[in-house]
Amino acid sequence: MSTESGANDSTRPGPGHNVVMLQPDEIERALAVMAHPDADEERLLRLYLGSRLYQRLHSLALRSELARKESGNRIRENVVIV
Repeated sequence: MSTESGANDSTRPGPGHNVVMLQPDEIERALAVMAHPDADEERLLRLYLGSRLYQRLHSLALRSELARKESGNRIRENVVIV
């Protein structure tokens, strides 16, 4: 099956993938956990995501936190966390 954008179908969500709408306070909590997990949270995240993806998301969360601090801590709407 082809897509109009030409993207490979394997990169599109399918069975087993969930899309969840989060409220701003839930996004803040998710970013806080990814940026500064306690030992149990980090262990579970690494187990679920794998070390490579965990490290990437952890770095992105830290950079996001820094960018928000520099921009006056404003929250943008329509943020997607994968």
